[in-house]
Amino acid sequence: MAEAMWELVTKEDFDEFAIDTAYVLSDYDFTSNAAPSVEDVVCVTTGDISINHTKTTANHGDDVNGINGRFKELEYVESSETTVGFTSLTADAKTIAMALGCATINGSEITTRDELRDEDFKDVVIVGKKKGGGLVGAKLSNTFSTGGLAMTFSKNAKGNHAITLTAFKSIANPNEVPIKFYSTTAAVEAAAE
Repeated sequence: MAEAMWELVTKEDFDEFAIDTAYVLSDYDFTSNAAPSVEDVVCVTTGDISINHTKTTANHGDDVNGINGRFKELEYVESSETTVGFTSLTADAKTIAMALGCATINGSEITTRDELRDEDFKDVVIVGKKKGGGLVGAKLSNTFSTGGLAMTFSKNAKGNHAITLTAFKSIANPNEVPIKFYSTTAAVEAAAE
């Protein structure tokens, strides 16, 4: 006799699913739940947009005699890495300069540099929708292109370039992790209207 299946997934669970695409923006206020401004769109994208935040931990007991294994009381976060990756269809000077990391724009000419400037680090916001309304996304601070620029051109297709941005901490705020995640509800979205 077959065992009965449990029906534990609710409509509310489906409402929390992230759906469709997301936008790469220069700024957005998740408390407003308003439509993003066209002026804040960093570039038009295709394919997936991936946000990754990983922590590397180490153990204070690694070299201590009599300590075998890893114990939560001895673990500490050694470092973290925050990246966002996407493929841009936009080939304007600003987007190409962002993909290069450090570059100077002079009219239609983009010149790459080998020295970093404070203005090369930019904040980006990823905003996506949830099935039941509400939004999901993240704000990344001080991002800089660590993936370089590789432009692809194809016959009868759109040219594109993959962009990987890494978020960096600042010495001005050394304990601030350069990413904040957001998940709003449809109720908050309705209240903002």
